[in-house]
Amino acid sequence: TTHSYPQHGKGARIYFQKSTKPTIFTQGQETNVYAASVDVKYNPVTKKFVMYNITNEHHLTSQIQRRFSKDGITWTTPENVSSPYNFTFINNIGVLGDTYGRIVGEFLAFGAPKGLRNDCNEAGSTLDKKCWAKWDLYGITIQPVR
Repeated sequence: TTHSYPQHGKGARIYFQKSTKPTIFTQGQETNVYAASVDVKYNPVTKKFVMYNITNEHHLTSQIQRRFSKDGITWTTPENVSSPYNFTFINNIGVLGDTYGRIVGEFLAFGAPKGLRNDCNEAGSTLDKKCWAKWDLYGITIQPVR
């Protein structure tokens, strides 16, 4: 599992923890990732962890990114799964998985303004009255992890 803690000017530091019971975790180990809106799953086929995150969440240029790790601590450079302006103002990514944290397919869910509107920033702020907190849940299927 991962936990993130805000770091001044860097976003949130992602930590790695292990658990065999839902209420007992190992002490967090720092990873090489600073990110927001993260979900991590394990792929038993590739024997790698897969991390999805959203950059620029709640902004016009939001993007979905994916990284890989053999140990859950050292992660690859992120690859963009979406292009800027494909999914605007998205937030809170989630990846389909089983009860053990293993990835099931490549289905991603995220919050976004209702109707996937892309005009939420016309007043220069994502706190715009017509969009802020007026989200819906959306999902996409992406290319499988190799």
